[in-house]
Amino acid sequence: MEQLPSNAKKIPRVEAEMLEDEFGHSKIVDVDSDDVWGHDIARHQRIIDTLSMVPDAVKHSSKMRDKALETARQHVKELAKKGRGFSLTALTDEIVRDPQLLERVATESPAIQTVADVYEKQLDARYLFAAIFGEHETRWENEMRKRRGIYAMNFWYNAELSNDTWMAIATKHAEEFKKTALRFKESIGREVIRDTYKLIFGGVRNGIIPISQKRFMNTMGATSVTLADMMHPYMEELGGFYDVGNRKVALSSSLVQLDTFNPQKLQEVLIHEYVHALEGRTQTKYWDRARMTQEDYEEMKENGVEPSDIEEIMEEVGPFVEHARGGLQFLGRNSALHNEYKFKWMNEAVTDMVVDELLPERSNKAYPEFRKAVTYLMHDGSNQIPFNMLKDAYFEDYEPDAEQKIPCWKNLRAAINEAHGPKFLVAFDDAIHKEGVDKAIEKARTKTL
Repeated sequence: MEQLPSNAKKIPRVEAEMLEDEFGHSKIVDVDSDDVWGHDIARHQRIIDTLSMVPDAVKHSSKMRDKALETARQHVKELAKKGRGFSLTALTDEIVRDPQLLERVATESPAIQTVADVYEKQLDARYLFAAIFGEHETRWENEMRKRRGIYAMNFWYNAELSNDTWMAIATKHAEEFKKTALRFKESIGREVIRDTYKLIFGGVRNGIIPISQKRFMNTMGATSVTLADMMHPYMEELGGFYDVGNRKVALSSSLVQLDTFNPQKLQEVLIHEYVHALEGRTQTKYWDRARMTQEDYEEMKENGVEPSDIEEIMEEVGPFVEHARGGLQFLGRNSALHNEYKFKWMNEAVTDMVVDELLPERSNKAYPEFRKAVTYLMHDGSNQIPFNMLKDAYFEDYEPDAEQKIPCWKNLRAAINEAHGPKFLVAFDDAIHKEGVDKAIEKARTKTL
C-alpha cells in the first residue's frame, strides 16, 4: 500500500521566519497583560461587586472567581515546590511593603512576620553596602537574595490563608503589575533595549558572536521585548524567557520593581534572552494532517486525485514551523507531550557564558550548576574541548541544501566522544535530568554512567 507522503521537511532559518511572519508579531516594547497572576480573581470580583443586584450574574462570576482562586493558590504552591524563589520573593515583597496587607496575612499565617523581619534587615544592609562600596549589586547581595528566596518558598509552601486574604493578595499583585508595566513601557524598556542592542552588535562585529551582521539585524528587528508577570508559568529562575514561536523575549516584572530595580541585572537577563534569539536553529516545516488520514489519502488516490494535488490540499492546513533544535538543545522523543529536551543544561550554560564574554566585569552569573557540568565536559576528559567549539555549534544554523547540514555540531560531538567516550554525552545528559549535576559528574568520574 502506498503511504501518505511525509508531511515534514527541514527548512532554512530564513524560510521558517517568513512562515512565522504570517502570524505577525507584537510591538518592539510591549506588556503581556493576559497572564498576570490573580488578574482573573480581581476581574470576577469586580463583576460581582458591580452586578450585586443580578443574582444569576453573581452566581456565575462567583463560581469563576473561586475557580481562578484555586488555580492561583495551586500555582503558588507549585512554584514553591519547584524552587522558584525569585518570583515568590517578589510576591512576598508586595505583602511586606503594605502594612495593612502584612497585618492581615500575619493574622492567619504568623510566619510572614519572620520573613518580613529578614527582608527589612537585608534591605538595610543593602543600602549600607551600597553606601560603603558604591555598588548597587554585590556578590554578598546575591547570596542574600537566595536566602530571601528560601524564606519565601518555605512560607508559601506552608501558608494557610483564607479565600478573602488570597483575593487581597491577588488584587494587590495585579495593581503592582500595572504600575510596573507603565514604567517599563514608557521608559525603562526602551532604554535597556537600545543599550543592549548596541552591546550585542559590538559582540557580532568583534567575533564574540559568530554570526553575520545581516542575521543579527534580521533577528533583532523581528524580536519583540515584553514585560511579563514574574509569576508567569514559563518564567525561568533567571528572570526571563524566550518564546521562539512568537520571537518574543519576556522579562520578569520583578526586575523592574521600583525599590529593587537594578539596571545591570535587567540588562544581563535581556542579553541572555537575546542570545537565545540569535542561537542557531534546526526547523521543520509540516502540515496539519488532522483532517487527512491514511484512509483519506487512499480514497483520494482511488478517485484519481494526483499526488501533487494532494500536497496542495495539505498545504491549505499549514504549513507550520516546529523548532527541532535551538542552540545546543534538541527536542527529545515525545517532547510535545512531556516537554522533554536534550542537553538543556549545556544550552543554558553556553548561553550565559556568551553573556560573560559580552560583560567581562559581570559578577553574578546564572546557572551555576549547568556551568559546572559544561566545565567538566570541557576540561575533565582525555582532551580539552575549547569553548569556541561549543559556541560555533551553538550559533550554527541547519542548512538543508548543504552537503554537511550542521558540521560544527558534528565536530563537537566527535570531540566529546574522543575526550569522554562514544556514548558519554547522552548518558551524561540522562543522569543530569534524573539525578542532578553533582551526581552525574560523580558517576562520570567513576565511570558508572
